[in-house]
Amino acid sequence: MAENNGGFTIWEILLVLGLMAILFSLGLLVSMDFYRQKILGAERDIVVAVLKRARNEAQNNINQSSHGVYLGSASNYVIFQGNTYASRNTNFDEMFSRSGGIVLNGPSELAFSSLDGSSSVSGTISISNGIQTSTISVNTEGRIDW
Repeated sequence: MAENNGGFTIWEILLVLGLMAILFSLGLLVSMDFYRQKILGAERDIVVAVLKRARNEAQNNINQSSHGVYLGSASNYVIFQGNTYASRNTNFDEMFSRSGGIVLNGPSELAFSSLDGSSSVSGTISISNGIQTSTISVNTEGRIDW
Protein backbone atom coordinates (compact mmCIF):
# COMPACT_ATOMS: atom_id res chain seq x y z
CA MET A 1 0.00 0.00 0.00
CA ALA A 2 1.38 3.43 -1.04
CA GLU A 3 1.80 6.13 1.53
CA ASN A 4 0.26 9.61 0.91
CA ASN A 5 2.33 12.35 2.54
CA GLY A 6 -0.12 15.12 1.57
CA GLY A 7 2.53 17.15 -0.32
CA PHE A 8 2.44 18.67 -3.80
CA THR A 9 4.04 17.08 -6.82
CA ILE A 10 6.47 19.00 -9.00
CA TRP A 11 3.84 19.07 -11.78
CA GLU A 12 1.25 20.73 -9.55
CA ILE A 13 3.77 23.38 -8.48
CA LEU A 14 4.82 24.04 -12.09
CA LEU A 15 1.17 24.30 -13.17
CA VAL A 16 0.41 26.87 -10.46
CA LEU A 17 3.56 28.87 -11.29
CA GLY A 18 2.64 28.84 -14.99
CA LEU A 19 -0.89 30.09 -14.29
CA MET A 20 0.47 32.80 -12.01
CA ALA A 21 2.92 33.92 -14.73
CA ILE A 22 0.10 34.14 -17.28
CA LEU A 23 -2.10 36.16 -14.93
CA PHE A 24 0.79 38.45 -14.02
CA SER A 25 1.64 39.15 -17.68
CA LEU A 26 -2.00 39.92 -18.51
CA GLY A 27 -2.21 42.27 -15.53
CA LEU A 28 0.99 43.97 -16.62
CA LEU A 29 -0.34 44.56 -20.14
CA VAL A 30 -3.58 46.03 -18.81
CA SER A 31 -1.79 48.26 -16.31
CA MET A 32 0.66 49.56 -18.95
CA ASP A 33 -2.23 50.51 -21.24
CA PHE A 34 -3.96 52.23 -18.31
CA TYR A 35 -0.72 54.08 -17.47
CA ARG A 36 -0.26 55.29 -21.07
CA GLN A 37 -3.87 56.46 -21.16
CA LYS A 38 -3.44 58.43 -17.92
CA ILE A 39 -0.21 60.05 -19.15
CA LEU A 40 -1.93 61.08 -22.39
CA GLY A 41 -4.91 62.52 -20.49
CA ALA A 42 -2.62 64.42 -18.12
CA GLU A 43 -0.64 65.89 -21.02
CA ARG A 44 -3.86 66.96 -22.76
CA ASP A 45 -5.00 68.64 -19.54
CA ILE A 46 -1.67 70.50 -19.28
CA VAL A 47 -1.94 71.78 -22.87
CA VAL A 48 -5.55 72.90 -22.28
CA ALA A 49 -4.56 74.66 -19.04
CA VAL A 50 -1.65 76.44 -20.76
CA LEU A 51 -3.91 77.56 -23.64
CA LYS A 52 -6.58 78.80 -21.23
CA ARG A 53 -4.03 80.67 -19.14
CA ALA A 54 -2.63 82.47 -22.19
CA ARG A 55 -6.16 83.33 -23.37
CA ASN A 56 -7.13 84.62 -19.89
CA GLU A 57 -3.99 86.76 -19.68
CA ALA A 58 -4.84 88.25 -23.08
CA GLN A 59 -8.49 88.84 -22.14
CA ASN A 60 -7.43 90.50 -18.88
CA ASN A 61 -5.14 92.74 -20.94
CA ILE A 62 -2.10 92.02 -18.79
CA ASN A 63 0.65 94.47 -19.78
CA GLN A 64 -1.69 95.70 -22.55
CA SER A 65 -0.47 92.95 -24.83
CA SER A 66 -1.50 89.81 -26.64
CA HIS A 67 -0.45 86.49 -25.12
CA GLY A 68 0.20 83.17 -26.78
CA VAL A 69 1.50 79.65 -26.44
CA TYR A 70 4.45 78.09 -28.21
CA LEU A 71 4.06 74.31 -28.52
CA GLY A 72 7.00 73.65 -30.84
CA SER A 73 9.64 72.89 -28.21
CA ALA A 74 10.44 69.24 -27.46
CA SER A 75 10.95 69.84 -23.73
CA ASN A 76 8.39 72.45 -22.67
CA TYR A 77 5.44 74.68 -23.51
CA VAL A 78 5.97 78.44 -23.40
CA ILE A 79 3.37 81.09 -22.60
CA PHE A 80 4.69 84.26 -24.18
CA GLN A 81 3.69 87.90 -24.31
CA GLY A 82 3.40 89.44 -27.75
CA ASN A 83 1.80 88.84 -31.12
CA THR A 84 4.21 86.07 -32.15
CA TYR A 85 6.75 83.84 -30.48
CA ALA A 86 9.56 85.36 -32.55
CA SER A 87 8.68 88.96 -31.55
CA ARG A 88 7.84 88.18 -27.91
CA ASN A 89 9.24 89.84 -24.82
CA THR A 90 11.35 87.01 -23.35
CA ASN A 91 11.25 88.58 -19.87
CA PHE A 92 7.64 87.43 -19.53
CA ASP A 93 8.04 83.83 -20.78
CA GLU A 94 6.47 81.13 -18.61
CA MET A 95 7.75 77.59 -19.14
CA PHE A 96 5.79 74.39 -18.47
CA SER A 97 7.42 70.95 -18.72
CA ARG A 98 6.38 68.55 -21.42
CA SER A 99 6.24 64.78 -20.96
CA GLY A 100 8.59 62.58 -22.94
CA GLY A 101 7.15 60.16 -25.45
CA ILE A 102 4.30 62.50 -26.36
CA VAL A 103 3.99 63.79 -29.94
CA LEU A 104 2.08 66.97 -30.79
CA ASN A 105 0.77 67.71 -34.28
CA GLY A 106 -0.93 70.91 -35.33
CA PRO A 107 -0.07 74.57 -34.97
CA SER A 108 3.17 75.13 -33.07
CA GLU A 109 2.12 78.63 -32.00
CA LEU A 110 -1.16 80.28 -31.02
CA ALA A 111 -1.61 83.90 -29.97
CA PHE A 112 -4.69 85.40 -28.34
CA SER A 113 -5.64 89.06 -28.87
CA SER A 114 -5.82 91.34 -25.89
CA LEU A 115 -9.30 92.02 -24.47
CA ASP A 116 -11.36 89.80 -26.79
CA GLY A 117 -9.18 86.66 -26.60
CA SER A 118 -9.59 85.77 -30.27
CA SER A 119 -7.01 83.38 -31.64
CA SER A 120 -4.55 84.07 -34.43
CA VAL A 121 -4.87 80.46 -35.59
CA SER A 122 -7.73 78.00 -35.68
CA GLY A 123 -7.08 74.33 -35.87
CA THR A 124 -6.69 71.05 -34.07
CA ILE A 125 -3.82 70.00 -31.86
CA SER A 126 -3.36 66.22 -31.79
CA ILE A 127 -1.57 64.71 -28.81
CA SER A 128 -0.40 61.14 -29.24
CA ASN A 129 1.57 58.58 -27.25
CA GLY A 130 2.05 56.35 -30.30
CA ILE A 131 -0.99 54.20 -29.52
CA GLN A 132 -3.75 56.59 -28.49
CA THR A 133 -4.55 60.11 -29.66
CA SER A 134 -6.39 63.00 -28.04
CA THR A 135 -7.38 66.24 -29.78
CA ILE A 136 -7.83 69.86 -28.75
CA SER A 137 -9.60 72.30 -31.07
CA VAL A 138 -9.14 76.08 -31.03
CA ASN A 139 -11.24 78.35 -33.21
CA THR A 140 -10.62 81.96 -34.27
CA GLU A 141 -12.88 83.25 -31.51
CA GLY A 142 -10.56 81.69 -28.92
CA ARG A 143 -12.81 78.78 -27.96
CA ILE A 144 -10.87 75.75 -26.70
CA ASP A 145 -12.60 72.33 -27.01
CA TRP A 146 -11.21 68.97 -25.95
